[in-house]
Amino acid sequence: MARKLYERYLGTGAHADGDSVVLETGDTSVVSAIEFPHEAEIKKLVVVSTVGTPGTFTVDLFNCSDLIGEDNEAVAKVLASNSSSGGAVSIFTANSGYPFRNMEGSQSVPVRRIYLRISVVEALEEDCSFEVAIAGEPQMGA
Repeated sequence: MARKLYERYLGTGAHADGDSVVLETGDTSVVSAIEFPHEAEIKKLVVVSTVGTPGTFTVDLFNCSDLIGEDNEAVAKVLASNSSSGGAVSIFTANSGYPFRNMEGSQSVPVRRIYLRISVVEALEEDCSFEVAIAGEPQMGA
């Protein structure tokens, strides 16, 4: 039996259920905590630059926030870093997705959050906004 897909859309469109992610002037990265099942298979991740000109940007997903920016942050990554092409990062999987489980909570007290980081090489000269769509199949008990 097919499982239901859980999807979040952060942006300005009519179906958005959260605000766009904004990388502010002078910054090189922004981390956004997104409400999401605490355990899921990631099936889709789309990040599109909608306002400003960030140039090439990189997108990372993490299963906890306390390791982001640390030397050992790789152990918290949900999937490999992805660089933009034409102002967007698009990842879709048809069968098996990327396994995700938030490591900040427990089975009895889960933290229903996934962390998205958008990074640029050089500090921005203007604010840049990004619309984000992320979808996954929640796992049992998620």
